[in-house]
Amino acid sequence: MTDIHAGASETVPFVFYLHDIMLHAACCVLLFLVLLRFGISPPRSFALTLLFSFNPLFASAVAWLPGRNDLLLCFFGLAHLLFSMRYFTRGKIPNLMFSSFFLVAALFTKENAVCLPLMVFWLWFIRYKNAEISSGGIKSFSAASVSALLFWAGFWLNADLSRVFSKEMPDLIFRIPDLPYLFVNSFYPFDFGLWHKAMSTSLVWTAAAFLLVAAILKLSRGNRKTAVFGFGWWLVFLMPTLLGLKYYFPHRHYMACVGIVISLSVCDFSGMFSRGFRACFGFLLLCFFCFGSVYYSSYFNGRYNFWNKALEKSNAGEPYVKLGEYYFMNKMPRAEEQCYKKAIETDPLVKYAHLNLGSLYMFQNRRGEAVKEFVKEIELWPEDGNGQIIEYLKKLGVKIDFSTAKRNIRKPRT
Repeated sequence: MTDIHAGASETVPFVFYLHDIMLHAACCVLLFLVLLRFGISPPRSFALTLLFSFNPLFASAVAWLPGRNDLLLCFFGLAHLLFSMRYFTRGKIPNLMFSSFFLVAALFTKENAVCLPLMVFWLWFIRYKNAEISSGGIKSFSAASVSALLFWAGFWLNADLSRVFSKEMPDLIFRIPDLPYLFVNSFYPFDFGLWHKAMSTSLVWTAAAFLLVAAILKLSRGNRKTAVFGFGWWLVFLMPTLLGLKYYFPHRHYMACVGIVISLSVCDFSGMFSRGFRACFGFLLLCFFCFGSVYYSSYFNGRYNFWNKALEKSNAGEPYVKLGEYYFMNKMPRAEEQCYKKAIETDPLVKYAHLNLGSLYMFQNRRGEAVKEFVKEIELWPEDGNGQIIEYLKKLGVKIDFSTAKRNIRKPRT
């Protein structure tokens, strides 16, 4: 909403990018403050925050509008964590109120924000359970967190829980072998593709992930609980994003990678390398990250370029659908039709390809072909509801019995 009021549009995308950059900068500031709360020295906190801010993995979160939810989740989540840590050490009702406010805001941003109280209580247990505020103040904090979670749960009363447990949870379990690959790529994206297909792990990725975890635990020494907490943060916030997805997107690592930074912050490199060597290596690593970010951001230069780049790294159906919509907005019906047909050929189960193709045929007065495509969309996705298709079929004078189909009518696609 603020983007539109600021004059943003498809022809003036600068405002969208500016808002995302501001959100990313705010998240980096909060991460710096959180690291200071963990007792990390200001120079090390600044260096780790700088590397986080220029990680090429987050180019999609900043340069791609769908990544804004991850930016907002990270902003509200870090703010919640920061004020919770302040409350555990200082008490004071304003800290509790701000902590609760940011928790509620995070819950309205993305569903996996429900994991935030779990991580905060874990942090309290390993760092603050002996603090003076823990005796009585933790009860108030617990009450505030439970109230926020109950408030959030009210929006899930109509959720299709059978679908979650019958389809999405098995998919999540099936994708657990992907975790070593995802863990290594959280440090640096070794594949700059936009449409990453789920891939099972290999011996190389497993060995690399094991070595990274072992090295961090070895170097963390007396702060291993904090290092393990960082690993847990990464896992907890990454796993829900894999539910029911055949493809994963780099911007979904944004919140999870905060845990990687926390784990790295407690590593002690003083006994291995001199200060000068560490400074030189950090500078070269920052330059490497900057180069990767600049290169990766070029993928997001316009919708047409974006979806063409997505097709270079995958053979999925959805990029073809998005290219078809691009041709629709630019009044290129022949190219639009070819994209939808290619999407169906590539992935017969892709959503909206039949719907969009039927809409194209309807406006071209190809009645029979339009009806055929609409019916096919209903057959493939009956559980989604098909309000727009039903309206189109009524305009075409076609009557179909939907009494046996589940009709949770969705809003028409814009």
